[in-house]
Amino acid sequence: MLELAEKHGLTARRIHDARHAAIALTAGVTQIYTYDIEDWKHFGSDGLVISGPALVVSQLTSGL
Repeated sequence: MLELAEKHGLTARRIHDARHAAIALTAGVTQIYTYDIEDWKHFGSDGLVISGPALVVSQLTSGL
């Protein structure tokens, strides 16, 4: 978790997100479902992919 936080230069507020990302990656989870694109898109380079909901995926593909 701390490696992800340091790698992405996360503030204390985002450490919570790094914890969830680290747990997902450790468990072998690579696809996540979230409405909060900004909190999760940092972890794409680590192998996490936002795969839903459809509205969020359409926002990602349209560049919003």
